[in-house]
Amino acid sequence: MRFMSKVLVLFSCLILFTSHPVFGQQTQSQEEYQKQLKEHEKKVAEIEAKNAEKRAELEKIKTENQKKELYNSANRAYKIRNYSQALNFYNQVLDIDACFTKALYGKGLALNKLRNYSAAVEAFEAATECDPTYARAYWGMGANQKKLQQLDKAVASFDKAVKVDPTYSKAYYEKGLILKQQKNFSGAEATFKAAIEAEPDYAQAHAALGDTYLDQRKTKLAISSLKKSVELNASARPYYRLAEAYNQSGQHEAAIDAAKAAINVKRNYAPAAFEAGVAYKALTSYNDALKYFQISLKDKGWRKVAQYEIDRIKEEIKKSAN
Repeated sequence: MRFMSKVLVLFSCLILFTSHPVFGQQTQSQEEYQKQLKEHEKKVAEIEAKNAEKRAELEKIKTENQKKELYNSANRAYKIRNYSQALNFYNQVLDIDACFTKALYGKGLALNKLRNYSAAVEAFEAATECDPTYARAYWGMGANQKKLQQLDKAVASFDKAVKVDPTYSKAYYEKGLILKQQKNFSGAEATFKAAIEAEPDYAQAHAALGDTYLDQRKTKLAISSLKKSVELNASARPYYRLAEAYNQSGQHEAAIDAAKAAINVKRNYAPAAFEAGVAYKALTSYNDALKYFQISLKDKGWRKVAQYEIDRIKEEIKKSAN
């Protein structure tokens, strides 16, 4: 009996010994399978992530192309002065990208042309909020605030423009015009000089500086600035103001030359004709004076003063005859 028990124990051990490797092999295969499954799932996830990234990239390219196409359409419409259509395209661009600063700037320009100055200010302001370094947008704000007679706000906007870009001559110029309008002549002089320092060949800034000097009867300085302006750009108004400066300084022959140059640029230009008349009258060349006063008489803005001078010359002629 004891022998049989020993045999059974040995048999059980034998079974256990012989079956153990098979059990270990099954366990090992299961672990390997799980490992391979996890690796597969990881690769699938990586592929799906790359595909999603590629789809997002393609969608981004598609959106960018659409935005660029709409923006170019807006610019083309603006160029041919179809400002309503341009505005529509700019708005479509901004539906895609609300902070596309060039589209906001273009929208502001289109609204300005449509005389919706308040909305233009809002568009330019939005551009500066998206890009605080966008100097042209500050200039746009100032230009439209000026249209709305918000002069202090306009000056502040021009100041922001030149703070961002100290070489922005146009912003200095526009600020100077406001200061001149407000009779702040010293401020206007300094601002026009800053515009000229930023852009030495800025003819309009030279002319505006000359105007500012002339308004203060600083005739020598006025002549110098106005001469520089017409050298850079032969425009009628600076020539007329130069003629006025020459008349104030008693240089009547030079005044006649400047006045005729203005009339050559702009036919029958009443202000210049009046200055020519003043110069000829000072030289007692009355027939020539009458001729030019008659030209300025045709302009209702100059009719009253021209008639006054004509009447006075006629009186002088009568006195001379007697």
